[in-house]
Amino acid sequence: MLYSRNKGDAIVTQAELTILLEKAKRITMSPGEREEQRRSFAYGNANIENEAVTKDVIDEVANRMVREPEIDDLTE
Repeated sequence: MLYSRNKGDAIVTQAELTILLEKAKRITMSPGEREEQRRSFAYGNANIENEAVTKDVIDEVANRMVREPEIDDLTE
């Protein structure tokens, strides 16, 4: 089976995809990279639900969570 995200993209075979996935499993992100990925994930998901959510909003909330860790506790 062949994979392509968009028309015109390079086509990736099942074997190539398997190799890429195995390489990805061995990647260890730094804390900064992990935080960047977390914010990107939050933005992507929030923006789907509400287009008013911007990357700046995500950064503001994430920075506030660092300063005020108690706002990250949703159990209260």
